[in-house]
Amino acid sequence: TTDDILVGSVTTVGAHSAVVTLTSSPGSTHDFKLGDPASIVVGKGLGGGAFETTVPGTVVLAVGDSVTDSASGHIVALVASVDKQITDTAAHVRLRSPIAVSALTVISLTHHEE
Repeated sequence: TTDDILVGSVTTVGAHSAVVTLTSSPGSTHDFKLGDPASIVVGKGLGGGAFETTVPGTVVLAVGDSVTDSASGHIVALVASVDKQITDTAAHVRLRSPIAVSALTVISLTHHEE
């Protein structure tokens, strides 16, 4: 379900509205949890629902694996590709949002304290 997917954070609150910055906004960074063994990594937003990160070479990932927000545990992305050569000590990972934000008709705001 889309109930557990994090697409952004409220950055400005007005009297009758709020501005939400998408998690994948270009240049934004977030702590993600992914792989086996579970690792906390910094993901960088690329825009359009895309992210990238680097993980240690010992972390096992597969295309389609879920990536969660390290604080809330909500799903943020899915692994889209893993670029690692056998001699590399790290892997470059591309991630994508599991939903198209443009397809959403309703969103739910959840309070999360950091």
